[in-house]
Formats: sequence, C-alpha cells, structure tokens
Amino acid sequence: MDYLIQGDTLSEIADAIRGKTGSQAAIAVKNMASQIDSIQAGGGGSGDLDSLIAGTITEILGSNAMSVRPSAFNGLSSLVTAEFMVVRNIYDYAFYGCSSLEALIIRTSDAICSLASTTAFYGSGIESTGSGCIYVPDDMVYAYRSQTNWSNYASKIRPLSEYTGGA
Repeated sequence: MDYLIQGDTLSEIADAIRGKTGSQAAIAVKNMASQIDSIQAGGGGSGDLDSLIAGTITEILGSNAMSVRPSAFNGLSSLVTAEFMVVRNIYDYAFYGCSSLEALIIRTSDAICSLASTTAFYGSGIESTGSGCIYVPDDMVYAYRSQTNWSNYASKIRPLSEYTGGA
C-alpha cells in the first residue's frame, strides 16, 4: 500500500520520536517504525502517568521533550514545577490553567526556546498576576527578555542560578 506524505510529516514524526526518547540524533525513515516500537510508555511503574491523567501531578522534572504541544498541560492546576532539559518550542495554551505553576525551568543552553504565543501561560501562576517565574540559563536571560512573545514575561524571567527549588 502506498501513502502520500505531505510537507514536513516525516520531520514531525522524527521530532516526536526524539521528544519521547530524549535523543537528538537523526533518524532514517527505514528506522522510524523500530524507533517507535522501542518507546517505553507509562511512568516506569512509578504512577506518574496515572497522576498526570488524574490531574494530581505536581512536578515534571528532567523532561527531554523537545516541544510542549498546544494545550499539553491545559487545566493541570496541581502542577507547581516543570523542568525541561532540551525544549525548543512551547506552543499555544501549553500551560493554560496551571494556576499553581511557580517555576518553569528551561535548561536548554544552545538556543532560545521558541514561544509560539503569549497564550502559553494564560491562567497559570506565571501569568502577569501570578508569582511564578521562568528560569533560563544565566547567560541567556537578557536574550529571552527581548525575544518575541517572551518579552511579555520579561519581569518573570530569572537566571537559573536564582532557582532555589528542588529541581
């Protein structure tokens, strides 16, 4: 059976695989199926997936996700801390309704993470009326504060060296 693949579909599939595995290596089309098969699901028996589904998870630590998709954590009001090691993109409404979010930690040090829209933090603890902060590598603070969409949260952007939480 033949399929028509349009646009960036293969790149998007490869990005999704890398986001799930934490790898940044190139993936050949012929290897995509085996890469997908090798992805482990669930929280490794720790109950993290069940907590996320139930809406009771409070921390996401050390995530190797490369993108935070639209509405990824929509309404997860229990989320207090989210830490991303290699994130490249945060999309619309990603943290919408995360009213307890106090710390978004972005450890990506080789490029500024793209913020698709200022709607990413609506209703969250990072929104202008909340007390939450966004922590980025120390040498990138000013770049984030002046970057498109991030500039709306300039007063919330802090150097990682100021983060005193547990992540």
